[in-house]
Amino acid sequence: MKRVISIQQKAKVKDSVGSWSETWSEVIKTRAAIWPVSAGEQVKNQQVENQITHKVRIRYQAGIIPEMHIVYNSRVFEIISIINVQEENRWLDLICTESS
Repeated sequence: MKRVISIQQKAKVKDSVGSWSETWSEVIKTRAAIWPVSAGEQVKNQQVENQITHKVRIRYQAGIIPEMHIVYNSRVFEIISIINVQEENRWLDLICTESS
């Protein structure tokens, strides 16, 4: 668990003129282990985009949902699924994609 990550959730914020905008706010800052699992390519908007799947392991934390994402340094990982390892409420494996 060498990496320090930020788990963020999308929030709507009202600005000074009364309009709404979406922003990401930190829910948890924690230590994690990150492993690449697979890599591939897909065509999006007529451009080839690399897509890498990672497994991010953290200590169990209630309330993590797939609509959140992870920020590690300048990298962003979209959470695809969440696994409670052996249903022991000790570790969570977050299966994520990172697009470049």
